[in-house]
Amino acid sequence: MKVAIVSAMPEELKPVLEVVNIKKEEKFGIPQKFIEAKYKDNDLVLCVGGIGKVNAAISTTRLIEKYNPDVLIMIGVAGALNPSLKIGDIVVAKDAVYHDVDVTPLGYKIGEVPETGIIWKGDEDLVKDFENICKENLKDKKVLVGRIASGDQFVASKDKANWIRETFQADAIEMESASFYHTLNLYGKKGVVLRAISDSADEEANIDFPTFLNEVSQKFRDIILSYLDKT
Repeated sequence: MKVAIVSAMPEELKPVLEVVNIKKEEKFGIPQKFIEAKYKDNDLVLCVGGIGKVNAAISTTRLIEKYNPDVLIMIGVAGALNPSLKIGDIVVAKDAVYHDVDVTPLGYKIGEVPETGIIWKGDEDLVKDFENICKENLKDKKVLVGRIASGDQFVASKDKANWIRETFQADAIEMESASFYHTLNLYGKKGVVLRAISDSADEEANIDFPTFLNEVSQKFRDIILSYLDKT
């Protein structure tokens, strides 16, 4: 099986790269990078896709068209919208929406991409598999199957976060997942998004982000290896 693992930042993939057999690397523009590797019997493509919706769509499209993986997994961090989520908790995204799309003056619903849709779904079987794997690997953290809201904004306002939560019934917020699922849905590919909560998307977020990112990335590595060991 060929599995693609996608992240916005290289730091998120570093722990995985340390335990796989790297075969080939390709750079595509800035900042995208595609690394072909092997883990046991699995062929891997690890992709640093860059931050934001356009980078996510371009890197996912290139992954599909050039490497044709069977499964695509996106990992990374997100801000919490659901008040039950704390720093370090995991959201396994059942679906995703764009919180910054607004074509309502032309009669569309808030968040609706004209003639295309509002909600972009992950693969149900993968979502369930990774919910179970995350719970097995993260005994001390909450694992929530939920909805992610994506947009080309770093939200650090409680009022804005509350509006997104209430409007879209979203649990977490970041900048790539909706584009990732949107692209997968159009191509008919299987994929799942895993997000670790890094902040509360408000003015009071205060963590040692580099340390947090390193710890979370190691947990993602363990989760991904658990999945690969089961396939």
